[in-house]
Amino acid sequence: MNDCVYGFRIRGSVQERRWSVELSQAFAAHAACDPRAEVHRESYLSAFCFGRDFHEHLSATRSTKKFRGPCGACWVSWDIDRENVEGALLDTRRLWQTLQQEFTLLAEEVLIFFSGSKGFHLGLPTALWQPTPSESLHRITRQFAEDIANKAGTVIDVGICDQVRAFRAPNSKHPKTGLHKRRLSAEQLCTLSLSEIQQLAEQPAKFELPVIKRHEAKLAALWAQAESTVQDKCASNTRSLVDPDGHEQLHRATLRFIQEGAQNGERVNRLFQAAANLTGCGCPRELLHALFRESALDSGLAPGEVTRQIDNAFAYVKEDARV
Repeated sequence: MNDCVYGFRIRGSVQERRWSVELSQAFAAHAACDPRAEVHRESYLSAFCFGRDFHEHLSATRSTKKFRGPCGACWVSWDIDRENVEGALLDTRRLWQTLQQEFTLLAEEVLIFFSGSKGFHLGLPTALWQPTPSESLHRITRQFAEDIANKAGTVIDVGICDQVRAFRAPNSKHPKTGLHKRRLSAEQLCTLSLSEIQQLAEQPAKFELPVIKRHEAKLAALWAQAESTVQDKCASNTRSLVDPDGHEQLHRATLRFIQEGAQNGERVNRLFQAAANLTGCGCPRELLHALFRESALDSGLAPGEVTRQIDNAFAYVKEDARV
């Protein structure tokens, strides 16, 4: 992934410190149940990979906040999380079948995990089409993931496509259930019952990472389409946010979020868009938090996630205004 080799690791809960690591090596250590990965405990890895600028930023500040540089992705990941875990299993099967049918993927080319709690994760190696790192890659990844999920008729949590998102590490132990994030074969996903999968997750298990030696043209084409969609959305948002005199306009969707919040699968994106809209209207950061916090929390977002999305939206708009 060019020079995007760095990421972060968290030992313990997501409130703990982020440590700079070579992301592919850390991921491989978790896959191999290397003692250094400490799979007996809760741990996380970054969803995206970064260049030297991220490593220096994290080393200097001990925080991922305010990082705005380019990122890459070794995987496009889907997070399917439901209160009804049986429903999550059915949706994950549907998503896997769509990936296999649309792109003729081999079973060993996709990573399938039971999360250890309420859902499942799928990971598609980007080595199949080798996207170029950029400052907007995380947004393209989200669009790409949503496009495929829509084909499958499956709702996903797009929060994992936030640029500095922490994602539960393979084989790590969930602190509440005591179960591990366990890799499943495609056959296990499609044939085992939920209770059988949960029984497997009582222990971690080593697994081999996919070795990709081919190019999948259909995935490359879908990625290019997602990239074009993101560019068009940015241009459209810029036009729609200003009136004929060049002033920002308040969106109805922003008011709806304040009044009603949003559903799982779209709440992160909706909060970010609403906060960005009001920032463009001149709303100060403190007022953004006061306006959105209650409805965002009622939607099910964690307090830290609410703070981060509002701050990111504020910084994003202010940064664009300086360009």
